[in-house]
Amino acid sequence: MKKNLLFAMSAVLLLMAAMVMTACSDDEVNGIVYKKEKPKVTRSELNVLEIQEVDGQTETCSIDNAICGIGERLYIDDYVDYPMKFTADIKNSLFFTGLYLGIENRENRKIEDLQVGESFGTTYIALENGKLDFSIWGDTYKAKRIGYSPGIYEVVDKRIDSDSVTYITISIQDLEIYLDDGNIHNPHKYIVNGVIEFRVCEGGLFPRKEEPVVDPESMRMPREELNFFMMDALHGSEFEGRRTFFSEEAVAEECLIINSEEEFRQAYKGDKELPSTGINFDYCTLVIGRTYGEHGGITYGGHELIDNGDSYQLNVTLNNNVNPDYCYTAAFTDIYFWNIYLKKEKKPVVFNRIRQDVTIDPLVDANSRLVGRWRFLAYFDGDHWCNDSLVGNHYIYNIEFKADGTVEGRINGTDDFSCNYMMPYIGKRAYYEDAVDHGIIKLWDWKNTNVANDNPLSERIAHIVNATQIRLLMTYNLTLYVSPDEFYAFRRDNQ
Repeated sequence: MKKNLLFAMSAVLLLMAAMVMTACSDDEVNGIVYKKEKPKVTRSELNVLEIQEVDGQTETCSIDNAICGIGERLYIDDYVDYPMKFTADIKNSLFFTGLYLGIENRENRKIEDLQVGESFGTTYIALENGKLDFSIWGDTYKAKRIGYSPGIYEVVDKRIDSDSVTYITISIQDLEIYLDDGNIHNPHKYIVNGVIEFRVCEGGLFPRKEEPVVDPESMRMPREELNFFMMDALHGSEFEGRRTFFSEEAVAEECLIINSEEEFRQAYKGDKELPSTGINFDYCTLVIGRTYGEHGGITYGGHELIDNGDSYQLNVTLNNNVNPDYCYTAAFTDIYFWNIYLKKEKKPVVFNRIRQDVTIDPLVDANSRLVGRWRFLAYFDGDHWCNDSLVGNHYIYNIEFKADGTVEGRINGTDDFSCNYMMPYIGKRAYYEDAVDHGIIKLWDWKNTNVANDNPLSERIAHIVNATQIRLLMTYNLTLYVSPDEFYAFRRDNQ
């Protein structure tokens, strides 16, 4: 009887043990482990991360800003992944500031569908399926999981708060990661443990990486250095533009679409030092164009680049001055223009010349064209061009005509002399036999404000107190005549 009772009790105990063992066993499907029993986690253990440096110190860190969601889909060889992404900030660590946990998601499951008890291990099958990705990093350190390192992620809790926001708690258990310092033979190893509650982002989607903020207007504003260079390269002399970016042909219409600093330098044919454009060619395109006017009364009125699909249409407006009192100087003239656009692809360009008749008052036009700063180019004494002998190569000499009737001279930006002038008068076409665009500048009440003794150019111009003849060609060339054979040549310096 006693033996039968003992046998029965033993059987019951064995049955109970079997039931317990069955209840505690785990199911693994395709590397995903489903726990039969939910581990107990107290609130005090939440959002605490323990980082143990093997053979070193252990840090106990707090976690902040823990979020999760489905990332942007990735095309990997023969399949598509919709990764589940978990990120958080690491606080009070000496080395690390953030963590990343990634779970491959070929099935495109919603992150809210993760179930308590679901875990992702580092078994061979799990790694074969590429289920795990984990790293922690700082300013100079980055440690990540490598190869078949042990460890496990497990969903240990899931809740929805009163605002219908879902939270998923992940347990990180004995995860080995290695410092990515290039030492594959003796990597620096850490063991990470912690329980972190992640907030599921709105719509279940992880925030997309923010693109750089592009301000179209500010990006299209050229640097002053580029402004000065383009003015100098295209308009430094009558034919300067032809030998800098374009062909030597007289009346050719050309347009360059430039999408990189390298293309800019390859297009330039001149001998001046090229500046850094300062153009962000990732977002912008530099367009340089050339057209022509049939006579000197034709001036540039603007342009517009229109995308017609397989080509661009370049509308170039040309102002044709029909005022009979206005005189001009050339049978034809090259007209150059340039601009910075938001990114353009390279296509053929078709010119469309739009001519419009205008009546320009000679006096008003001359005043508007004269006011501004002019850079000295050369002096002609009647027989020879003398530029170096007057100012030397190391000087930058400017004169500036101001709207208040004063003119100032400067060497290298330092005040050199100043005086007053009368606004020029442009004579009628028949006034001068040479039919050149002339005017009269009368300088008077000259006052010395530190004219450099070693700069004869300043002394000469400052002492011109009699009537001086002016010639303006368009808006960028200025010639001051002391006599019919002696003159100073300038070009505009502030466009």
